[in-house]
Amino acid sequence: MKIVRLDQIVPLALAGLLLTASPLRAQPVVTTRARPVIAAGFHHTVALKADGTLWAWGDNGFGQLGIGAKLGQGTNAPAQIGTDQDWATVAVGPFHTLAVKANGTLWSWGANRAGQLGLGGELNENANAPARVGLDRDWSMVAAWGGQSLGLKTDGSLWAWGDFNRTNGPAQVGTDLV
Repeated sequence: MKIVRLDQIVPLALAGLLLTASPLRAQPVVTTRARPVIAAGFHHTVALKADGTLWAWGDNGFGQLGIGAKLGQGTNAPAQIGTDQDWATVAVGPFHTLAVKANGTLWSWGANRAGQLGLGGELNENANAPARVGLDRDWSMVAAWGGQSLGLKTDGSLWAWGDFNRTNGPAQVGTDLV
């Protein structure tokens, strides 16, 4: 058994989910308020407010704002993404957005040229509103860049989709837990 001093355990706060780094696995602790986050893509920005709502502005050429507007119809002012108030974290790539709700479900929207939305179906089939990725309810963090998406589950397993592994849905990376 490895002994870890308290000053070596670093608490990580990420958009309403607190994860405590441990030598074995990440442990989620859901808070009652979302931790505000601002994430920027190439030409769009998404903000998570403390009340759990998501807001977006900028270019919408691929539906990356998630506001259901016609592709290409952007906005210079923040527009609320749906009416949900239970978003926990958000990440953006250049032309797509990923978000996790407080219940651990994963959602994506925007460009899908490489399967980075993780929705299955056809590549290049963009989504202009949040679409649920699979049925799992144990997502805790997400990251996005280019045509790539990554997700960390509460058991510490890392998942990737899009350019990383040429899949149009999350696939587990390795077998080691974080």
